[in-house]
Amino acid sequence: APPPSATSQDLEDQEDEGDGSEPAVPAKAQRAFLTLRTNLPARVYIDGARVGRTTPLVNFPVRVGTRDIRVVALSTGERKDFQLRFSRGQHQKLEEQFQPPPTRR
Repeated sequence: APPPSATSQDLEDQEDEGDGSEPAVPAKAQRAFLTLRTNLPARVYIDGARVGRTTPLVNFPVRVGTRDIRVVALSTGERKDFQLRFSRGQHQKLEEQFQPPPTRR
């Protein structure tokens, strides 16, 4: 029988299976965590791989080491690139501010 279609609840919990494009959850010994908030919803890329959800990310598992992180605002396309260094078990918290889109009058 075909697998049941995913509900919105299942989509929240995709960290374990992923769809191939999202980086796999690293082993505990290689794991650190990123909490990333932005003032506008944004796509997140870690080492060039798109994360399967938009900001905010909370306690998102990442591999230890230096990671290239890019956030792209969905509404404006504005990009911010930065590097963060993670050590095992470390939890980095980051807040990025984008230019809000122009308001139409």
